[in-house]
Amino acid sequence: VYALVETVLASLPDAHQSSFANACNLVLERGLSDHRFVGRRLMPIASKSDVATIERALLAARSKQLADTESHLLNALAHLAAKPEADAQAAVHEAIRAVQATAFGLTKEQPLDLADTLDILEEKGFIDAALKARHGGLFSWLGQNGRKPRAEDARLILVTCAGFITHLAGLA
Repeated sequence: VYALVETVLASLPDAHQSSFANACNLVLERGLSDHRFVGRRLMPIASKSDVATIERALLAARSKQLADTESHLLNALAHLAAKPEADAQAAVHEAIRAVQATAFGLTKEQPLDLADTLDILEEKGFIDAALKARHGGLFSWLGQNGRKPRAEDARLILVTCAGFITHLAGLA
């Protein structure tokens, strides 16, 4: 059913896609579905605030001309929306790459990994030690717990990265 709804959305003219996605989200919410449209993709996200956070990050990336950030966010969404099962690990990697691309857009320094990204952002004054520890702790928990990420983990990481990207883009 979800694939059919995505196909219908894709077949509509661009001017009508947003209103169709919004109407579908209302129906999905009323039906207590665990999926919502984020942009043009139907994904396992049921929270309005999660959807809004991701959409704000995409808008911030576009408005600040962070094309690589936007591309990585869209790739993360595509991996999370993959049918029949989300590619959670790829979604997590793309979300983290989006943060790294945002950091590069701000600092013009190419980070080696997420820890390096957070170090550079702290060194340049974009984040403080507490914010660095919070984000670093979440990402290291995922990497150290000894299991592959699930779709729920990927959603959490994607939403967290999206919020972080919006914050960083506001500093640019």
